[in-house]
Amino acid sequence: LAALLLRQRPQKAVLAGVGLAFVGLVLLSVPGGATTTAELLPAPGDALVALSGFFWALYAVLLARYSPRTAVLPFAALHVGLAALLSGLGWLAFEPLVLPQAEDTAVWLGEQPGFREVRIQVAENELDSDHITRVTNLVQDKIEASGSPVLLTLVPPPGQHPLNYVIQAMAIILGSLGFLALLLSGFLVVNTISSLMAQQTRQIGMMKAIGARTQAIAGMYIVTVLVFGVLTLFIALPLGAWGAYQLTAVLADFFNINVQSYAIPPQTLALEIGVALLVPIVASLFPIWSGTRITVREAMNDYGVGSHYGRGWFDQLLVNGGAKLRLSRPMLLSLRNTFRRKKRLFFTLVVLVLSGTIFMSVSSLQASLLNTVDQMLDYFAYDVAFQFERPYRIERLIRTAVDHPDVTAVEAWSFYNARLVHDDGTHSGNMIMFAPPPETQLVNP
Repeated sequence: LAALLLRQRPQKAVLAGVGLAFVGLVLLSVPGGATTTAELLPAPGDALVALSGFFWALYAVLLARYSPRTAVLPFAALHVGLAALLSGLGWLAFEPLVLPQAEDTAVWLGEQPGFREVRIQVAENELDSDHITRVTNLVQDKIEASGSPVLLTLVPPPGQHPLNYVIQAMAIILGSLGFLALLLSGFLVVNTISSLMAQQTRQIGMMKAIGARTQAIAGMYIVTVLVFGVLTLFIALPLGAWGAYQLTAVLADFFNINVQSYAIPPQTLALEIGVALLVPIVASLFPIWSGTRITVREAMNDYGVGSHYGRGWFDQLLVNGGAKLRLSRPMLLSLRNTFRRKKRLFFTLVVLVLSGTIFMSVSSLQASLLNTVDQMLDYFAYDVAFQFERPYRIERLIRTAVDHPDVTAVEAWSFYNARLVHDDGTHSGNMIMFAPPPETQLVNP
């Protein structure tokens, strides 16, 4: 059995309360199995928990809850009612909102009755990991002293989500890429404004000739940049919100998290507005100030070819080196034009370097992640592992497994739970020590 799907009437838009009428129950089996449909009506008092809203477009909801008041019956007994059918489903779904199966259900599934897990909560210092570890060690010692072995002890990081390390790693990666993209956009603004100022050099000279001051001209260009920033903000806000929604939906599906709200936090909205308005202005200050400081005479004599070319040591080195190497005239002209405006060349190279860095970072990260996963999967060369409740004779187990025609290699391993003892006498968390045979062929170190 893979899933349980209930289809609701289209006019029934809310799944709540008791006694809702469902028009069909579909049992989705493994590939090659049969699909069964039956008319059912939930009994009063049955608790139904929706695991996913993904099926709402089909007026369907995935459920995984049972009625503890009803006896456990096989899944095939559809006619006995919904409560009995749902009673054996709790073990299929690992969902925080779903209560574990009842004790009689565990026995019906072949498990041993009784509790096998203890969860404790400290009375004080709830966020102190060392304190929690000391209390846990004391509790473990008392449990082991009573004759009950403890196979595993786990102390989660206080105040953190179980997948916090994964989420933080993804946040660092996304934050780094966002910072590089922001830096790249800043240099693109510098390049764009520099080109605009170079094209309007004579216009700036004419404005200064009739009395315009440098501050007034610079303010005009700054206002122009601000207007473009506002226009791009109206485009970036909805696109950014849509992209964040899609990314959140994909990550929530990976982490099995139900997102309660897709609202944009006020601090994020304020940051987006600040970046859209301030970054273009800050990035354009240097080219605007450099372009508006030009005098009337320099503006009238500007022909767009760089009037200062040939005076520096690099220009002389380029000219003399080209002559000594006997480069052709078209090649010399290309080199001179390339280095005629060195500031613009510098910012262009920075843009190209940043864009290449972003591309190489993403490609390297993907390749590294896939390679790491491949190495982890390649370390253990076996396909199936069986664990037993008690020791058995190794020869019997190996002989039974080898008799199967699809088995190519069999090994008997052992494993033990261990803890590190620190200098102060405290213990670390539990570790699993595997003990394969010395001549094992199922491990690729």
